[in-house]
Order: sequence, then C-alpha cells, then structure tokens
Amino acid sequence: MPSISNNHSQFKLQNKKYDLCDYCGDDLSKDDIIQKIEEVHTIIHVVDGTDLTKLVQVAQFLYRVLVNISYQKHPANYILFFNKKDSDKYQGDAKLIKKIEDEIENIKSARKNSALER
Repeated sequence: MPSISNNHSQFKLQNKKYDLCDYCGDDLSKDDIIQKIEEVHTIIHVVDGTDLTKLVQVAQFLYRVLVNISYQKHPANYILFFNKKDSDKYQGDAKLIKKIEDEIENIKSARKNSALER
C-alpha cells in the first residue's frame, strides 16, 4: 500500500545520524524531492511492477532528477525497485526497464524537437 502522507524520521547507524524521508508519489512530493536534491544521499524508488502505465510517470521523474543541475553537481544514489513480483500480472524486470528507457528517450526527443522549433 502506498504512503498517503510524507513521513520523516531519523535513525542512527555507526554513531552517525541519518534522516529518512518516505515520500508519496504525488507531484508535490516529487517537486519537494527535486528542490532538496542537494541534501539527498540516496533515492529509493519503489515502482508497481504490474502497472505499465505508471512507468511514464517514473520515467518523467527519473529524467527530472538526472537533468537537474544540483543532482549533477552532487549526485545521489538512485535505487529502483519493482514490487509485486509475486503477482501473475508482474511484467518482468527486462520489460519494465525497457519501458522506462524508451520513455526517457521519448522525453529527450520531445525536448530536443521542442528546442529546435524555437
């Protein structure tokens, strides 16, 4: 079940404190992550492996992260998990990864064409 609100907590590991933020998948939460990207050490992105339609949103967010100047100056780890692997509707890792890659290429092409039209 997805989070219905953003959750923040701290944990200690080897005498070092870490902030843990669990964000919802809504646009405002994604914008918040992008705005704070310099402070981020690791993004753990959990994606529904049974729903190909949501992969467009995943690709859009991933693209926004990767082209963000602050992220490029201070890159964070980005871990992508597909859940629901035990479901009969699970699409398979290769198919899901290919769909995300194709969507990112579509975004890049659209932006390139848009820039050429100006």
